[in-house]
Amino acid sequence: MRTVTKAEADYSLKRLSAWAESDSPSNGGALGDWIFRPRPDPATEEAETLVESKTLGAVQRTWRVPAEFPLSPQPDEEKPLEAYFDSLEEDAVFAVSRFGRTEVVKAALCSDSTELFVLGQQGAGAVKPWSLAKVTYEGGKFVHESCGTFFTLEGAEKRFTLGRGLPWEGGETFDDYC
Repeated sequence: MRTVTKAEADYSLKRLSAWAESDSPSNGGALGDWIFRPRPDPATEEAETLVESKTLGAVQRTWRVPAEFPLSPQPDEEKPLEAYFDSLEEDAVFAVSRFGRTEVVKAALCSDSTELFVLGQQGAGAVKPWSLAKVTYEGGKFVHESCGTFFTLEGAEKRFTLGRGLPWEGGETFDDYC
């Protein structure tokens, strides 16, 4: 055996429990190989599926519920992500779905203008009131990708910082354990 992370231990417990509850006999081989074999990365599987948004020229990745992006510019802009960034003001509505709306807390365009990050706040009553989205421009469309939701602003700011490739000096956050 080897040292494992908590996520690997949870996954192993799930697989062993499912096997123990089934009527399937063992197929032989080493238990460690079966437990720790590479598993499909859900993020990679999701990334391949784009969901059409309610906004012309915009799609969604790892964001299942179709949303409207009222600040999304026309996709034929000369510098599309820079135009999008220019429209993102604090408290402006970034996204609207059947579950509510997300307002801009802050936005940042990476130095090479290939990625735009939006730290947002969900409406009142949200269990996880903070979110992070990444917007890229691919194949003539704005691709809005969910990078997670967070219980704390500090947790969202950490991902906002790290997602842009910058160092985080704030230490651990509550969201690191959720």
